[in-house]
Amino acid sequence: MQTLFHIARKRDWDQAQHDGAYRISTLGRTLDQQGYIHLSFPGQVKRVAEAFYAGVDDELVLLSIDPAKLMAPVITEPSPGTDERFPHLYGELSVDAIRRVIPYAADGQGRFPPAPVDNRTMPAAAVIPQLVYEDVSEAVRWLCDTFGFAVRWQAGEHRAQLEVPGGGCVVVTEGRTSAVLPGRNSVLVRVDDIDTHHARARDHGATILDPPRDYPYGERQYTAEDLGGHHWAFSQSIADVAPEDWGGSSGPALGGAWSDPP
Repeated sequence: MQTLFHIARKRDWDQAQHDGAYRISTLGRTLDQQGYIHLSFPGQVKRVAEAFYAGVDDELVLLSIDPAKLMAPVITEPSPGTDERFPHLYGELSVDAIRRVIPYAADGQGRFPPAPVDNRTMPAAAVIPQLVYEDVSEAVRWLCDTFGFAVRWQAGEHRAQLEVPGGGCVVVTEGRTSAVLPGRNSVLVRVDDIDTHHARARDHGATILDPPRDYPYGERQYTAEDLGGHHWAFSQSIADVAPEDWGGSSGPALGGAWSDPP
């Protein structure tokens, strides 16, 4: 079955995470009152939101649900007052069945965005570096052994997608038929334990360009070169430091004012 969705008030979802399960059927009705939880297929989400959630003052989230992890049966049937068939979950929604939680709000005209399509071939990471190597399989083995990455999928000797622990991803490809620009590149990756990571990389043959050291912006970092000449900077947060404390300026994403530099 394809990915299912449910529109929830954020405060109800927050409570579900505390309780271990979500038990709200729809606006103003619980699972016990309704007998099931209203779900939607991807193409139904936008219409449901605009029909029933327009003008709702509460902060909303869209729950993306993995049907394979549901512990209660899902029945596709008409909802009251319509002939359109919707998926209904006849039991509580386990928090473990949630693939991701997406902030969900209407624009100034009251229009909600469509539901995002989950594609297992593509990771959830929003930015995915693409790096060219002479030998894809050799690069995959080296990056996994040396930096602790893991293979998501590989297409022969042409291309592979590696998961970077912590939610990142990188594409490894060859330069003969790929449209990816060749040449050496630099990538910055966050890690939890910089010294352990550095020791692993060093022991597996990475060229250490700059050993671990602390920086005034609250990070401890080291830089290594891989077998393809690409530079990898790894960074562990060691303090919470405002940009102003080391000479930077906070922008809108950090809640600060922003003006173009002179």
